[in-house]
Amino acid sequence: MATLAYAFRPRVPAGSSGTARLAVICNSRALFNNQSAGIKRAIHQRPALHTSARCQEQEAAPTPVAAGGKTAPPSDTSLQPLTWAEYLSLRASRRRWGSVTTYPLTAVALLTSGQFFLTATIDPSTPGFAGIDPVYLSILGTVACGGLGYLVGPALGNGLWAVVYRAKRKETERMDNEFWKHVVRNRADALGQTMQNRLPDFYAESVTSLSTYRQWLRDQSAFKRKLQHGVEEAQREEQRRAGRSGL
Repeated sequence: MATLAYAFRPRVPAGSSGTARLAVICNSRALFNNQSAGIKRAIHQRPALHTSARCQEQEAAPTPVAAGGKTAPPSDTSLQPLTWAEYLSLRASRRRWGSVTTYPLTAVALLTSGQFFLTATIDPSTPGFAGIDPVYLSILGTVACGGLGYLVGPALGNGLWAVVYRAKRKETERMDNEFWKHVVRNRADALGQTMQNRLPDFYAESVTSLSTYRQWLRDQSAFKRKLQHGVEEAQREEQRRAGRSGL
């Protein structure tokens, strides 16, 4: 702008009157203002240039559209990570789903197999399997079917839970790995347990919230202190025995 102002500065001829000089100055200022306004309009109307190739690719990339003309849902990367409180709540709900499906399925398996085996016609002249009485075989078959239902129940419950909470399933699986690392790092050594000092909840199955997790940590610390106290007592007892044998 300073260059333009210098270029359009008024040039007044020598010997001109005051009125002529004023007219020249006014004309020069008007011409300068018009030129400045034109330059500003040209600058503002210039199209914006994207120097980044990544910006151009993002603008050129089409929006994903699902079948029916609807916009496709966002990918899994847009999901917000779970907090520990939310994860423990989901973990407790998954455990409840497993329990809800386990007991009814076990009962159905027992009743169905019992009705089949215990009401079947038994021929006394026909020996049972490996010489076992057919009545005992029927009882064993009923118990085996009930055990199979007890094992399949949690898997069925977890599968139904994964379908209902499929939006949070992947994040929950990731948090499962993180939680298991915490459990392995903070739990006590199971080799040190005795009949008087039982290891509390080795797999942290009772943890359903942050408060229960803190309680689990306190229980593990108490077990470690008892274990350390027992080791120290054993060492002192060995020292006393060594001292008596030396005498």
